[in-house]
Amino acid sequence: MAPPGRTRSNGTYAIGGKPEHFVLNLDRQAEFSVVAPQTFSTLNVPLLKGRDFAERDQFEAPYTAIINEELAKVAFPGQDPLGHLIFCGFDSPNPMVIVGVVGNMRQNGPAMPPRPELFMPYEQHPRPAAAMTLLMRTGSEPQALIEVLRKKIRDRAPQVPVKFLTMDALLSQAFAAPWFRTLLFVIFAGLAV
Repeated sequence: MAPPGRTRSNGTYAIGGKPEHFVLNLDRQAEFSVVAPQTFSTLNVPLLKGRDFAERDQFEAPYTAIINEELAKVAFPGQDPLGHLIFCGFDSPNPMVIVGVVGNMRQNGPAMPPRPELFMPYEQHPRPAAAMTLLMRTGSEPQALIEVLRKKIRDRAPQVPVKFLTMDALLSQAFAAPWFRTLLFVIFAGLAV
């Protein structure tokens, strides 16, 4: 599971670039996320094929995308998706070249199966990337870094609101709702008996 961000959406995608008439296709639905280079390695999500986003994936460069294993399986059965064009209409009329395939993440919680996902580099999609989730991997206690990071952010951009959350806390939140529903079910089952 990856941290939720505000740079996510979902919708229809098309293979082979922008179709002449782009219409809602319920058979071709995916999650769309805008991410930075090294997001996948930070989250320990394996790069299965191709490459990660890089500094060369700028606004003026040919648009690129990375898809997850589930989208590769659904949209390219028995094929190599690298080099194919994909279009989603998220915020741009530009088709994107698929440059990588990453492992599946459970974006909608640990109990939900992975969904097809399409990732776009934030340098090529700056409008929806106005809000950010910053990911950090540390060898020390994460709580020890919070005040240092808060001060650095305040010094550079005091008007920017920040919220810190460890991966353990994020996972606890993800498991809390299913655990609470199970508890309610057990209580009501006990009352019924």
